[in-house]
Amino acid sequence: MGVRLGQQNNQGRYYATYDNVSGSHNGIKLRQENLLGSYDLFYPVGGSTKLFGGATVGITKMTQESPGFSRDSDIGYALGGQVGVLQQVSQNTSVELGYRYLRSNASTEMSERGGSKLGSLALNSSAQTYLSANYAF
Repeated sequence: MGVRLGQQNNQGRYYATYDNVSGSHNGIKLRQENLLGSYDLFYPVGGSTKLFGGATVGITKMTQESPGFSRDSDIGYALGGQVGVLQQVSQNTSVELGYRYLRSNASTEMSERGGSKLGSLALNSSAQTYLSANYAF
């Protein structure tokens, strides 16, 4: 889930995004939070359809919240890009389908609650396909 705020014109857009993604695998519960700044260029392909591509830079926070383990988190950089298609629905609304890839250096430790370190987890990259509804003020 995420929130985005920015500005756009006919050539491109810039925006800030906050998103929060969590999940579990084999009893390990992780959460990734991103605070990102992005710029996209538009390539019109029809009257109300545009392709876009751009770059993203920001910070990411990785948190390990697994049952039976001490909670740990780390903040690292995020750097990547995105591509997609933007479809204008009305004067103020549009929808987009996009793909974003980020590289990062965030990591956390796995320690038994009250015990010693058992290992660590690193977030080297993440990829996300997303569907978004946009409203322009």
